[in-house]
Amino acid sequence: MFDFLKHKNPTVIVDSDESCYQEATKALRRKNFKEAYRIICQWNVDSGKPSLGFDWKEELEHGLGEETESNIRYFYTMKADPEVLHNAVFCELSGMSPQKTSKWACQDKEKRNEVYLDIHYMCSRYATLRDIEGLVRDGFCKVAFFATLDDKTCPVCGNMDGKVIKIKGSVIGKNLPPLHRGCRCTTVPYFDDDDREGETRVARDPKTGKNIEVPATMTWKKWKKLNG
Repeated sequence: MFDFLKHKNPTVIVDSDESCYQEATKALRRKNFKEAYRIICQWNVDSGKPSLGFDWKEELEHGLGEETESNIRYFYTMKADPEVLHNAVFCELSGMSPQKTSKWACQDKEKRNEVYLDIHYMCSRYATLRDIEGLVRDGFCKVAFFATLDDKTCPVCGNMDGKVIKIKGSVIGKNLPPLHRGCRCTTVPYFDDDDREGETRVARDPKTGKNIEVPATMTWKKWKKLNG
């Protein structure tokens, strides 16, 4: 595993996105999640960046929510390189992309893509954890697994497309996405009386590369058979 720590400057002042990253990840290494979020919020307030409807000043005043902190603490129990976990949580709290974060995490351009894939993978795991927790709070007990209908989807993911998964007993990486690094699969809430007749979903036309609409009931297996 790439040594993230040797590239860290211990004397960084928060005056840029990168220095915000440096200081926030220091707090994350100490498991001080509230302080990490405070640093992120303060920088966004000070920098005056547009937040697309997200009020950083209000977030700074309220601090890290209990539910978010609980999710993060559970996330840190997952088996992964601690630095990858720190970077994924930074992405989640700050809204920074894994691609941008990987540039700060790894100065070695030859190894950066591997670092990016690791961070992206753990960001996806966190997103599933967060979404499933939210669905449980809202009373849902099942989700439908959705793979992308295109040639890049692997058979492992494709064969899961359309399957209905009980949340209780489900496992991220086994029957909940991501199933592997680079996985683009998602889940959606499932209703027992769900009738998708007449609805559509998006697929990629293998000839033109453009998005097209197909019946919502079309699975990856069916799409692959038609476009094999």
